[in-house]
Amino acid sequence: MLNLDTPYEYFVHIVKEYMFRKSKGIGMTKEQFEIKIDNMKVDASRYFSKNQLEETERLMRRFYTFVTNPDVERRIENGEVTEKYLIELFCKTQEISREGQEATSVAQLDKGNKDSINVGLEALRNDDMILDDSNGSKKIKYKSIPNAIENEYHDSKGNYILIQEIGRIIYSHSINFENDISKYKVTIRDIRGKLSVIEVYSNLRLADMSDEDYRRAILDKLFDEVNLKNFNYRGYIGEVEKKTDDDDKANNQIINGGLIRIINANYVIKYKSEDLTAVGLFEELQQAKSANKSQNQVKIEADGNMPLIAKGR
Repeated sequence: MLNLDTPYEYFVHIVKEYMFRKSKGIGMTKEQFEIKIDNMKVDASRYFSKNQLEETERLMRRFYTFVTNPDVERRIENGEVTEKYLIELFCKTQEISREGQEATSVAQLDKGNKDSINVGLEALRNDDMILDDSNGSKKIKYKSIPNAIENEYHDSKGNYILIQEIGRIIYSHSINFENDISKYKVTIRDIRGKLSVIEVYSNLRLADMSDEDYRRAILDKLFDEVNLKNFNYRGYIGEVEKKTDDDDKANNQIINGGLIRIINANYVIKYKSEDLTAVGLFEELQQAKSANKSQNQVKIEADGNMPLIAKGR
């Protein structure tokens, strides 16, 4: 994933505008795109160096070439890609990849630990990609979902699975551009009656669970014991997405800040650097708050006992 520093804000804006136009069936002609380039040059010249301007222009031009590819246009028009996913697809093109990170095998990052890939997932974390607020804290907030809807399913083994979206982490990795990752409470009762409850972070399309192929990818692969144990970073377990031709080459490799695992002929699980980082930062913040609360409680109890002891004397 590209590190969206300030010069890339123009790139982010053109992605959002292009997607908005497509959603309205308008699109963007080459002439309209050139106007956007000219406007960017005039506006950004007040803030950016010549090299930054040239880099941003190259980025925007590559993006326009990418999204006007007939196959990509079809996927956008069919609603198969979000703004966030479109940027990730774009960053995987050969032209961008040559300038980005080289592919790294998960096995290399695992440092010999065959039982867990968490060391590999740790390598995805990049705290710098989450913006700071005016107080120097990371721009992360959590929104709980009261009265969470219960979604009931059975996996291919006959296990009962109850999924509830209980909240969302909302974070900023560039100005005026927010992403979110959902938190789910998952209750599993296996065929022997054993009950387990876990809380995980992912982005599920629960409205698409009526599609058997997608449902099986979620229940049998994303919630599989292997993924929950070995591909779990502080509760973040990746998300299921449609497999592309490029994914065959990227299987089990970290490329441009993301890890891809092919799980069947049609779907992959993607572990995304920005989502993983946001989850890690949020969970650490919650741990710090809990620790501070415990310390304060001990202090209050100690202070509260002092007059009682004195009174007893």
